[in-house]
Amino acid sequence: MSDIGLEFSTLDILGIGLILALPLTTIILVLLVALRLRRRRWALTAGIVVVAPLWGAGAGLLAWLALDGFIEQMRAASRHFILANERSISGVPLPAGAEVNLSDDDRLASVKLPAGTTVTLEGVTWRDEIEFFSTDPASPRRVRSAILAADTTFDGVPCRLGQPVGFAGSGRLRSCMLARDTPTQAEIADGERGRRRVHLACAADRAFELQPGEAAQVVERCTLAQPAEVADLPCARGSEIEIFNGRLVSCTLGAAQRFHGMEIPEGSILHLTNSPHRIERFALPTLTSPFQAFGMDLPSGAEVWLCREEWKVDQVSVPSGAYVEIAGVRLTGYLNFDCGLFRDGSLYEDSRIHGEMWPGGRTVFRADLDLPPTTRP
Repeated sequence: MSDIGLEFSTLDILGIGLILALPLTTIILVLLVALRLRRRRWALTAGIVVVAPLWGAGAGLLAWLALDGFIEQMRAASRHFILANERSISGVPLPAGAEVNLSDDDRLASVKLPAGTTVTLEGVTWRDEIEFFSTDPASPRRVRSAILAADTTFDGVPCRLGQPVGFAGSGRLRSCMLARDTPTQAEIADGERGRRRVHLACAADRAFELQPGEAAQVVERCTLAQPAEVADLPCARGSEIEIFNGRLVSCTLGAAQRFHGMEIPEGSILHLTNSPHRIERFALPTLTSPFQAFGMDLPSGAEVWLCREEWKVDQVSVPSGAYVEIAGVRLTGYLNFDCGLFRDGSLYEDSRIHGEMWPGGRTVFRADLDLPPTTRP
């Protein structure tokens, strides 16, 4: 049931009723007028006097709504148009053929430039599409996101031409595609000692993002140009790392690492939660042999979700064309567990269950495999 309630005033209900009744009042009024022209009876005149105001009110309301909608369409059209000639809007010089969008206060909100044209703002040349921040009418328009027409450096970060660049509300760089390998730094939470700086080299031609609202430039996301140790984890070259609120969120292992007695192989992609070394899930790299974990032989590319409170499997995603064998039955797709205990999965191939041939793709449950309550998986 919806939690949304609609409230109408008495006038709203009356107006809606008059509009809905307009076809009926029109028919009645036409009939009364036609009869009145043939016969002069006071009852017909009285009927016309009663019905005509109702019809007029309904017709007037309908006309007013249609006019209001037409005016609104005209306003919307006036805020979206293509320039026939060069023109400056909100202090931004625009070429002919530019597709312009204005905000509700009639200031420049965004523009799509014709192919082969550029706009230069504060010494930076842009092409294609430009979006602007909403600012005070007395302030110049500031770019929110746009496409560079040439490699440009912002706040010491070299950004690639032809790629989008994003800015924070403060005007500082938020994101771009790096034009070359770039040394930078991140902040990692270090227990009671607060945060410590980690120096990184971020790779060219990869997405680069800075933490929003930081006075100093602190990386939120980038691809490593060189191996780096982040939050005591060896992250590999080419690893896309993500850091949020001082916590490492993801990285690709540059060397095998042991967690809770299990050695996760090099090349695995880790996804961590906000507590140090608390792994939420990991994805296996290409392997020469199955990875043995949680009582299963896991194939290359399998992704394992872990329970929130225990180092036990919660779900396994098996890639297409691969399978995991449980109780002698091959399963694929998503295998679901109750914190280590197998719950259900899909058959990899036609299989005999309880003396019957079940087709591949059919869901099987723990009871179908005759697994006792305490046997893992």
